Amino acid sequence: MLRESTVTIGTRLALFVTSAATALLTARLLGAEGRGLYSLLTQLVLLLSLAFGLGLGIANVYFASRRTYGSDVLAGNSLAATALLGLVAVATGGLAYVGLPRVFQGVTAGQLALALVAVPAVLGSQFLSDLVRGHQRLIAYNAINGLSGLFGAILLVVALLADPTVESVLLAYVLSVVVAGIAAYGYLAWAEARVRRPRVDWGAFRAALTFGAKGQAGNVVQYLNYRLGFFLVNYFLSPAAVGVFSIAVVLAESLWYVTNSVATVLFPRVSAADDPESARRLTAKASRLGLLVTLPLALGVAMTAPLLMQLFGREFAGGWPALWLLLPGTVAFGATNVLASYLAGLGHPQLNALVSAICFAVAVAASLVLIPLWGLNGAALANSLSYLAATVLTLYYAKRVGGIGPRDALWPAPDDWTDLSGGLQRISHRLLRR
Repeated sequence: MLRESTVTIGTRLALFVTSAATALLTARLLGAEGRGLYSLLTQLVLLLSLAFGLGLGIANVYFASRRTYGSDVLAGNSLAATALLGLVAVATGGLAYVGLPRVFQGVTAGQLALALVAVPAVLGSQFLSDLVRGHQRLIAYNAINGLSGLFGAILLVVALLADPTVESVLLAYVLSVVVAGIAAYGYLAWAEARVRRPRVDWGAFRAALTFGAKGQAGNVVQYLNYRLGFFLVNYFLSPAAVGVFSIAVVLAESLWYVTNSVATVLFPRVSAADDPESARRLTAKASRLGLLVTLPLALGVAMTAPLLMQLFGREFAGGWPALWLLLPGTVAFGATNVLASYLAGLGHPQLNALVSAICFAVAVAASLVLIPLWGLNGAALANSLSYLAATVLTLYYAKRVGGIGPRDALWPAPDDWTDLSGGLQRISHRLLRR
């Protein structure tokens, strides 16, 4: 597990550095309002892409890996879905803009149009890159995603230096996802000759929809748990407040890179485990070690919060109380990430969906009360309360279904300190050798 976690942590660390650099550049050059508008619109794009993707990406992985349908059919269906679902998603985004003007206050029609152009591109890129993954071309899959991300970052820097406006960075974003989709299709056409002649099979399309829909509602609700605050902050406050909030969220969620990496590696191991007791012990230790790493990092973020927010510009300096309020829920949710993978590995993903639905209700209710009262700090507190609720519920189900009590998952055991010290040394040696 250490080797896989090392690679995953290293990869996610690189993604975090890119994300942090992007956040810093957009904040410094666009200001709080520009950063807020960019964050709001890109979150809209990702939400529409997730909602109208209908789980077809994961269906591509499943059907390609099992060779249920040919590459020509899966590629053809992906292109058809990109056009059809992309059109519906764009129309939905336009209707939301017209029907919910306060949610999108500050957003011009031109900015919205640019953002919505990205929706079909994101859908196509996701469908095709998942098709690459389904064919077990993992090196190519990572290379396409990595190079596309690098290209997108370069485009963003060029756009910001040439014309530091929301429109220019949105255009850079659109171009980057278009290039990612073209790269994925180009690789598939080179590696799989049948992809050069894509064809649509509506029977296969219906099968993919049926397969993908199984976890779709839960995925959308979970995403809203993470990002509902962006839209409600803009509704009650302003785009500038969204900009400050987005930076606080980026800094707080950086703590999840360790626990998310552990969760990614843990899920297949629990799924394949023959001995339930070994899986239980492994998960409990992973949860405890994740917290042992996360807590001192959170303390460091809390102590330096005013300085960290100041780095992003004078307009962001006052956002440090919001960052403080995000930290308790964010730290607690780190354990949720690990335990949720355990529950899914045991064959109970519906419990995670139930937790997501309940916490979404908590987030909505808390936001509607706290944001009008306390503004940005109210939004941060609402997020934290939602994450804490998720942690309590997940701990309950982990005890009820998997036999992992709160003490097992949260309270360090005597040998955890030794394991943590040795593990960190081995990880650092591996990363340095790379």
